Amino acid sequence: MSYLDEAAKYAPIATATVATFALIVAFVSILVQRGLAKRRAALDFFFKTEMDKSIVDAYNSYETAIEKFQEHKSVEKLYDDDADYRSVRAYLNIHELVAVGIHTGVLDDKVCYDFWSDELMDAYEDGEAPHRPYSKFR
Repeated sequence: MSYLDEAAKYAPIATATVATFALIVAFVSILVQRGLAKRRAALDFFFKTEMDKSIVDAYNSYETAIEKFQEHKSVEKLYDDDADYRSVRAYLNIHELVAVGIHTGVLDDKVCYDFWSDELMDAYEDGEAPHRPYSKFR
């Protein structure tokens, strides 16, 4: 019985140690699940942008409008044609959604960068003003 009395002295320490270990495991698990959820949200968003007909149509309309813009390199010409302006704005709103998602921590920044950075840089270069012939991103 004396060994049980001796073990009972250490029971509170053992309980606290196990509880601390369980807390650490739970915290790490939450962080891992949060990271997975952010990556999944980013992938779901990009699947939708690639598969949704209205978004694909917005991209095609953007491409047509930006070709007209590149001919004139005039924002005023773009503003004159309301349909073209709305097409460009609708497409750029998708980029803004990605930025807000990254800024608020809803979307994973690495997944977004890997998937969307080329598209964003292309949109930047397509809409670059004529008085800035060299982009700082080149």
